[in-house]
Amino acid sequence: MPPPQLANSPFARLPASCRLLLFSGKGGVGKTTLTCALARHLAQTQPERRLLLLSTDPAHSLGDVLGIPVADVPQPLPDWPNLQVRALHAEVLLQDFKRTYGPALELIAERGSWLGREDLLPLWDLSWPGVDELMAILEVNRLLAGQEVDTVILDTAPTGHTLRLLELPDFLDQLLAVFATFQAKHREVVRSLTGTYRPDEADAFLARLQSELEGGKARLTDPESTVAWLVLIPELLSVAETRRFCCQLLNRRVPLGGLLVNQVLLEGIYLARQQEHSGSG
Repeated sequence: MPPPQLANSPFARLPASCRLLLFSGKGGVGKTTLTCALARHLAQTQPERRLLLLSTDPAHSLGDVLGIPVADVPQPLPDWPNLQVRALHAEVLLQDFKRTYGPALELIAERGSWLGREDLLPLWDLSWPGVDELMAILEVNRLLAGQEVDTVILDTAPTGHTLRLLELPDFLDQLLAVFATFQAKHREVVRSLTGTYRPDEADAFLARLQSELEGGKARLTDPESTVAWLVLIPELLSVAETRRFCCQLLNRRVPLGGLLVNQVLLEGIYLARQQEHSGSG
Protein backbone atom coordinates (compact mmCIF):
# COMPACT_ATOMS: atom_id res chain seq x y z
CA MET A 1 0.00 0.00 0.00
CA PRO A 2 1.66 3.28 -1.10
CA PRO A 3 1.48 6.14 1.42
CA PRO A 4 -1.24 8.66 0.52
CA GLN A 5 -0.36 12.12 -0.74
CA LEU A 6 -1.07 14.28 2.32
CA ALA A 7 1.43 17.11 2.00
CA ASN A 8 -1.14 19.79 2.90
CA SER A 9 -3.09 17.75 5.44
CA PRO A 10 -2.99 17.90 9.27
CA PHE A 11 -0.93 14.69 9.09
CA ALA A 12 1.87 16.29 7.10
CA ARG A 13 3.89 16.99 10.23
CA LEU A 14 2.90 15.35 13.50
CA PRO A 15 3.83 17.53 16.52
CA ALA A 16 6.58 16.06 18.67
CA SER A 17 4.30 16.19 21.73
CA CYS A 18 1.63 13.94 20.18
CA ARG A 19 1.75 10.50 21.80
CA LEU A 20 -1.62 9.01 20.84
CA LEU A 21 -3.46 9.15 17.52
CA LEU A 22 -6.85 7.47 17.90
CA PHE A 23 -8.93 6.45 14.88
CA SER A 24 -12.49 5.27 15.25
CA GLY A 25 -15.78 5.11 13.39
CA LYS A 26 -18.76 3.02 12.47
CA GLY A 27 -18.06 -0.51 11.30
CA GLY A 28 -17.51 -0.92 7.56
CA VAL A 29 -16.43 2.65 6.74
CA GLY A 30 -12.84 1.75 5.88
CA LYS A 31 -11.32 2.87 9.17
CA THR A 32 -8.54 0.27 9.28
CA THR A 33 -7.57 0.90 5.64
CA LEU A 34 -7.27 4.65 6.19
CA THR A 35 -5.44 4.18 9.49
CA CYS A 36 -2.86 1.92 7.84
CA ALA A 37 -2.35 4.38 4.98
CA LEU A 38 -1.90 7.31 7.36
CA ALA A 39 0.50 5.33 9.55
CA ARG A 40 2.65 4.55 6.51
CA HIS A 41 2.56 8.20 5.49
CA LEU A 42 3.80 9.28 8.92
CA ALA A 43 6.53 6.65 8.85
CA GLN A 44 7.69 7.96 5.48
CA THR A 45 7.60 11.66 6.36
CA GLN A 46 9.02 11.27 9.88
CA PRO A 47 11.57 8.45 9.77
CA GLU A 48 13.08 9.60 13.08
CA ARG A 49 9.85 8.92 14.98
CA ARG A 50 9.21 5.50 16.51
CA LEU A 51 5.62 4.61 15.61
CA LEU A 52 3.43 1.74 16.73
CA LEU A 53 0.27 0.93 14.80
CA LEU A 54 -1.84 -0.96 17.33
CA SER A 55 -5.21 -2.54 16.59
CA THR A 56 -7.69 -3.22 19.39
CA ASP A 57 -10.31 -4.56 16.98
CA PRO A 58 -11.07 -8.26 17.69
CA ALA A 59 -11.68 -8.69 13.94
CA HIS A 60 -7.89 -8.44 13.42
CA SER A 61 -8.14 -7.02 9.89
CA LEU A 62 -4.86 -5.10 10.22
CA GLY A 63 -2.85 -7.89 8.62
CA ASP A 64 -5.35 -8.22 5.76
CA VAL A 65 -4.95 -4.54 4.89
CA LEU A 66 -1.16 -4.52 5.16
CA GLY A 67 -0.76 -7.88 3.45
CA ILE A 68 1.49 -9.31 6.17
CA PRO A 69 0.92 -11.52 9.24
CA VAL A 70 0.29 -9.33 12.31
CA ALA A 71 0.53 -10.81 15.81
CA ASP A 72 0.47 -9.60 19.41
CA VAL A 73 4.24 -9.07 19.25
CA PRO A 74 5.24 -5.75 17.59
CA GLN A 75 7.04 -6.18 14.30
CA PRO A 76 8.45 -3.51 11.95
CA LEU A 77 7.19 -3.09 8.42
CA PRO A 78 9.78 -4.30 5.90
CA ASP A 79 9.85 -1.01 3.97
CA TRP A 80 9.41 1.38 6.93
CA PRO A 81 11.23 -0.09 9.96
CA ASN A 82 10.34 2.90 12.16
CA LEU A 83 6.70 1.73 12.00
CA GLN A 84 5.87 -1.34 14.06
CA VAL A 85 2.49 -3.08 13.83
CA ARG A 86 0.68 -5.14 16.42
CA ALA A 87 -2.78 -6.68 16.85
CA LEU A 88 -3.65 -6.68 20.53
CA HIS A 89 -4.90 -9.97 21.96
CA ALA A 90 -6.77 -9.27 25.17
CA GLU A 91 -6.63 -12.87 26.42
CA VAL A 92 -2.81 -12.84 26.33
CA LEU A 93 -2.69 -9.53 28.19
CA LEU A 94 -5.16 -10.84 30.77
CA GLN A 95 -2.88 -13.77 31.54
CA ASP A 96 0.08 -11.40 31.95
CA PHE A 97 -2.05 -9.15 34.16
CA LYS A 98 -3.03 -12.08 36.36
CA ARG A 99 0.58 -13.15 36.78
CA THR A 100 1.76 -9.62 37.60
CA TYR A 101 -1.08 -8.23 39.69
CA GLY A 102 -3.18 -11.26 40.64
CA PRO A 103 -1.53 -11.92 44.02
CA ALA A 104 -1.88 -8.29 45.14
CA LEU A 105 -5.51 -8.06 43.99
CA GLU A 106 -6.41 -11.31 45.71
CA LEU A 107 -4.69 -10.16 48.88
CA ILE A 108 -6.57 -6.83 48.93
CA ALA A 109 -9.94 -8.46 48.19
CA GLU A 110 -9.34 -11.10 50.87
CA ARG A 111 -8.55 -8.40 53.43
CA GLY A 112 -11.69 -6.44 52.62
CA SER A 113 -14.23 -9.26 52.41
CA TRP A 114 -15.31 -12.50 54.03
CA LEU A 115 -14.04 -14.50 51.07
CA GLY A 116 -10.88 -16.54 51.18
CA ARG A 117 -8.30 -16.45 48.42
CA GLU A 118 -9.44 -19.83 47.11
CA ASP A 119 -12.96 -18.40 46.71
CA LEU A 120 -11.65 -15.52 44.61
CA LEU A 121 -9.52 -17.55 42.20
CA PRO A 122 -12.48 -18.74 40.03
CA LEU A 123 -13.27 -15.10 39.19
CA TRP A 124 -10.21 -15.02 36.93
CA ASP A 125 -11.78 -17.67 34.73
CA LEU A 126 -14.95 -15.68 34.00
CA SER A 127 -15.49 -13.84 30.72
CA TRP A 128 -15.79 -10.30 32.07
CA PRO A 129 -17.82 -7.75 30.09
CA GLY A 130 -15.39 -5.16 28.79
CA VAL A 131 -12.26 -7.17 29.56
CA ASP A 132 -10.93 -6.58 26.02
CA GLU A 133 -11.21 -2.81 26.45
CA LEU A 134 -9.76 -2.98 29.97
CA MET A 135 -6.65 -4.81 28.78
CA ALA A 136 -6.34 -2.43 25.82
CA ILE A 137 -6.42 0.77 27.89
CA LEU A 138 -3.95 -0.63 30.43
CA GLU A 139 -1.56 -1.69 27.65
CA VAL A 140 -1.78 1.68 25.86
CA ASN A 141 -1.10 3.42 29.19
CA ARG A 142 1.91 1.18 29.76
CA LEU A 143 3.33 1.86 26.32
CA LEU A 144 2.89 5.62 26.53
CA ALA A 145 4.23 5.84 30.07
CA GLY A 146 7.48 4.20 28.96
CA GLN A 147 10.02 4.96 26.29
CA GLU A 148 9.35 2.05 23.91
CA VAL A 149 7.61 4.19 21.26
CA ASP A 150 7.13 7.87 20.52
CA THR A 151 3.57 7.64 19.21
CA VAL A 152 0.86 4.99 19.29
CA ILE A 153 -1.53 5.01 16.31
CA LEU A 154 -4.60 3.25 17.66
CA ASP A 155 -6.94 1.49 15.25
CA THR A 156 -9.94 0.85 17.46
CA ALA A 157 -12.94 -1.41 17.20
CA PRO A 158 -16.20 0.20 15.99
CA THR A 159 -17.74 3.14 17.84
CA GLY A 160 -19.47 1.33 20.70
CA HIS A 161 -16.30 -0.51 21.72
CA THR A 162 -14.30 2.71 21.56
CA LEU A 163 -16.74 4.49 23.87
CA ARG A 164 -16.48 1.62 26.32
CA LEU A 165 -12.70 1.91 26.18
CA LEU A 166 -12.87 5.64 26.90
CA GLU A 167 -15.23 5.05 29.85
CA LEU A 168 -12.86 2.60 31.53
CA PRO A 169 -10.61 5.13 33.32
CA ASP A 170 -13.65 6.34 35.30
CA PHE A 171 -14.64 2.77 36.11
CA LEU A 172 -11.10 1.95 37.20
CA ASP A 173 -11.10 5.00 39.46
CA GLN A 174 -14.20 3.66 41.21
CA LEU A 175 -12.75 0.16 41.45
CA LEU A 176 -9.50 1.53 42.81
CA ALA A 177 -11.42 3.49 45.46
CA VAL A 178 -13.03 0.23 46.66
CA PHE A 179 -9.65 -1.51 46.89
CA ALA A 180 -8.19 1.51 48.68
CA THR A 181 -11.00 1.28 51.25
CA PHE A 182 -10.24 -2.41 51.80
CA GLN A 183 -6.56 -1.65 52.30
CA ALA A 184 -7.27 1.30 54.63
CA LYS A 185 -9.32 -0.96 56.90
CA HIS A 186 -6.49 -3.46 56.92
CA ARG A 187 -4.00 -0.75 57.94
CA GLU A 188 -6.27 0.35 60.78
CA VAL A 189 -6.56 -3.19 62.10
CA VAL A 190 -2.80 -3.76 61.95
CA ARG A 191 -2.06 -0.47 63.71
CA SER A 192 -4.60 -1.19 66.42
CA LEU A 193 -3.03 -4.60 67.08
CA THR A 194 0.66 -3.76 66.71
CA GLY A 195 0.87 0.02 67.07
CA THR A 196 2.59 0.37 63.70
CA TYR A 197 2.17 -0.46 60.02
CA ARG A 198 4.69 -1.20 57.29
CA PRO A 199 3.52 -0.82 53.65
CA ASP A 200 3.46 -4.08 51.68
CA GLU A 201 2.92 -5.31 48.12
CA ALA A 202 -0.75 -4.34 48.18
CA ASP A 203 0.09 -0.72 49.01
CA ALA A 204 2.72 -0.64 46.25
CA PHE A 205 0.23 -2.05 43.73
CA LEU A 206 -2.43 0.54 44.60
CA ALA A 207 0.05 3.41 44.41
CA ARG A 208 1.34 2.24 41.04
CA LEU A 209 -2.12 1.74 39.55
CA GLN A 210 -3.27 5.13 40.86
CA SER A 211 -0.28 6.83 39.25
CA GLU A 212 -0.83 5.06 35.93
CA LEU A 213 -4.54 5.96 35.89
CA GLU A 214 -3.93 9.61 36.67
CA GLY A 215 -1.28 9.82 33.96
CA GLY A 216 -3.48 8.04 31.44
CA LYS A 217 -6.53 10.24 32.10
CA ALA A 218 -4.46 13.41 31.89
CA ARG A 219 -2.89 12.26 28.61
CA LEU A 220 -6.24 11.29 27.09
CA THR A 221 -7.67 14.80 27.55
CA ASP A 222 -4.49 16.73 26.68
CA PRO A 223 -4.74 18.26 23.17
CA GLU A 224 -0.94 18.41 22.98
CA SER A 225 -0.67 14.67 23.58
CA THR A 226 -3.78 13.01 22.15
CA VAL A 227 -6.01 13.53 19.13
CA ALA A 228 -8.97 11.50 17.88
CA TRP A 229 -9.98 11.24 14.23
CA LEU A 230 -13.33 9.82 13.17
CA VAL A 231 -13.83 7.97 9.90
CA LEU A 232 -17.22 8.03 8.20
CA ILE A 233 -18.84 7.64 4.81
CA PRO A 234 -21.38 10.04 3.22
CA GLU A 235 -24.44 8.05 4.25
CA LEU A 236 -27.19 9.01 6.70
CA LEU A 237 -26.53 6.30 9.31
CA SER A 238 -22.79 6.89 9.34
CA VAL A 239 -23.20 10.66 9.63
CA ALA A 240 -25.75 10.34 12.46
CA GLU A 241 -23.57 7.93 14.45
CA THR A 242 -20.51 10.13 13.92
CA ARG A 243 -22.40 13.21 15.13
CA ARG A 244 -23.36 11.42 18.36
CA PHE A 245 -19.82 10.14 18.77
CA CYS A 246 -18.42 13.66 18.40
CA CYS A 247 -20.69 14.89 21.20
CA GLN A 248 -19.63 12.05 23.48
CA LEU A 249 -15.94 12.72 22.82
CA LEU A 250 -16.41 16.40 23.57
CA ASN A 251 -18.26 15.55 26.80
CA ARG A 252 -15.28 13.45 27.83
CA ARG A 253 -12.87 16.22 26.81
CA VAL A 254 -11.09 13.96 24.33
CA PRO A 255 -9.42 16.24 21.73
CA LEU A 256 -11.00 15.83 18.29
CA GLY A 257 -8.68 16.26 15.31
CA GLY A 258 -11.34 16.08 12.63
CA LEU A 259 -13.34 13.85 10.33
CA LEU A 260 -12.10 11.62 7.51
CA VAL A 261 -14.85 11.07 4.93
CA ASN A 262 -14.26 7.92 2.94
CA GLN A 263 -15.87 6.61 -0.27
CA VAL A 264 -16.60 10.07 -1.68
CA LEU A 265 -17.32 9.91 -5.41
CA LEU A 266 -16.88 13.22 -7.20
CA GLU A 267 -19.13 12.84 -10.22
CA GLY A 268 -17.73 15.82 -12.12
CA ILE A 269 -14.14 14.64 -11.82
CA TYR A 270 -15.15 11.10 -12.72
CA LEU A 271 -16.96 12.24 -15.87
CA ALA A 272 -14.06 14.49 -16.90
CA ARG A 273 -11.63 11.62 -16.60
CA GLN A 274 -13.93 9.37 -18.58
CA GLN A 275 -14.04 11.96 -21.34
CA GLU A 276 -10.24 12.27 -21.30
CA HIS A 277 -9.87 8.53 -21.69
CA SER A 278 -12.43 8.50 -24.50
CA GLY A 279 -10.62 11.32 -26.31
CA SER A 280 -7.22 9.69 -26.00
CA GLY A 281 -8.59 6.47 -27.40
